[in-house]
Amino acid sequence: MGASGIARYVQSVSIGGTLFIFGFLLIFMGLLGDAIRANRMMLAEILVRLRENKASNGETPSEINGCPLLAKEDYASENKT
Repeated sequence: MGASGIARYVQSVSIGGTLFIFGFLLIFMGLLGDAIRANRMMLAEILVRLRENKASNGETPSEINGCPLLAKEDYASENKT
């Protein structure tokens, strides 16, 4: 009737291997997304600190190197969402 020996496991092995690779890719994309999120949050904090440093020197910049600076209120509301 059906295949005998090792040939009857080929379909299961190919499906299992495909699902394993797909799972690995999902985990990798999740870790990459988390790293990107952490980097974005650190950059936002750096911009806030640069703005506070410039403000303590009597300057009131609105941007540094073309990047807009966030106020503390903007940064706090961004972290809530």
